[in-house]
Formats: sequence, structure tokens, C-alpha cells
Amino acid sequence: MIDMHCHILPGVDDGAPTMDVAVEMARMAHADGIHTIVATPHYNRHWKVERHVVLARVLQLQHTLQKERIPVTILPGNEVRIEEPAWFEAEEEPYCTLADGGKFVLLEQTWGGFEPTTKMVIQRLRKRGITAIIPHPERHEFFRQSPTLLDPLLEEGAWLQVTVDSLLGYNGGEAQTFAHFLLDQKAVHLLATDAHNTKRAPRLSAGFVIVEERMGKAMVEAIQQRSAQVIS
Repeated sequence: MIDMHCHILPGVDDGAPTMDVAVEMARMAHADGIHTIVATPHYNRHWKVERHVVLARVLQLQHTLQKERIPVTILPGNEVRIEEPAWFEAEEEPYCTLADGGKFVLLEQTWGGFEPTTKMVIQRLRKRGITAIIPHPERHEFFRQSPTLLDPLLEEGAWLQVTVDSLLGYNGGEAQTFAHFLLDQKAVHLLATDAHNTKRAPRLSAGFVIVEERMGKAMVEAIQQRSAQVIS
């Protein structure tokens, strides 16, 4: 399995605080069946983890995992919050696209309310050949209250990434209900862990069990194929 969204890089944001924790997260991920993790530290006004930092820390973590003989591949990425228009206008992104491939980016909403420039940003990214992936929509109250806010974003080609912990109920009943609703609507493009530490852990297999039970094996395969597409 491939985890598209994980705060495993040590000491850069609110994710793994130390290398030891990052290594343990990778060990847990491997035990769960995850072979590739896209490291997605925050890129926002509070934690602006720039591309050159991400690339350097990914190499450092990968080297440590090799020494520890943990067969998990770490790829660079960022979780970019829609806060500054200039971040999406530069000729070269100051953040990492997923797997640093220039094709997909995690585009996070602010927590205070829906960002009205979202559609415009998605359009700008799309003109540059980049697909926006909206992480954890089920955790945002404004999407739960007004699911139609997602419709124009999906029409512009955005993908939705649901967090496994939401499907499992660890993010509260409302997030769980909406995550299941998105599954039923066949609106879930990707599953990810959004893991931050060993408690908010990198567990992915349990999410795919729920998807298969609720929607069938074909949806599991479709999600896994999209994950492979993101890192290809």
C-alpha cells in the first residue's frame, strides 16, 4: 500500500518530533503493509516547510530506515494550505508536489472556513498540469454542513482524500458519517493516514477493509491504482 499523506519527517512541523518517532512510525507502517510513504509536512503560514528542507529531510530519514533495515520508501511532498495566492503563481513551486513529480499537490483548506479562492487555485494548478487533492474533507465542518461546496471543485478535476482514522471513527462521529457518505457517493479518490506520531498512527489496511465491505473490491483497486498514479 501507498500512504499519500503522512507527517513522518522529524522535527519540521506537528508531526514526528524526533527521528526515533519517525523510525517507529515507519516500522508500524511496514507492519500494516505500507511500502511507500509520501512525507507531507505542512506548508502554511505557521509551518512553512520549504521544498529544499523536505528533500534534505527525506534523504536523511531514508538513510536511517536503510540502516534500521525497514523496507519503506519515503518520497517528498507537502500539505499546502490555501493562504497566500503567490504560492500558486510562482513559476517554480516553493513547496513539494506529491513525490516531487509536478503532477499532484495536497491542497488543504483553512480550518476557520471555506476559502472562496479554492476553485480559482484549482484552475490555476490545472493549467500547469497539476491536479489538486483535497485532504480530509470529512474533518471540515463547512463541507459536512454544505457538501455541495465540493461539487465545483470536483468538476474542476480535484480529487478527494479521506483519512482512514475518520472511517474508523477516531476523528469523531460526524467525520465518520461524512466519510462514509463520500464513499457511498463514490467521491473518494484516495485513502491516506495523515499520521503524525505513533498514536495518530500510520494505519491504512483497516480503511481498505471498510471500503471493500461497503463498496466492493473494485473501489479498493481503483483507489490503489490512483495512489500508484500519484507517485509514478
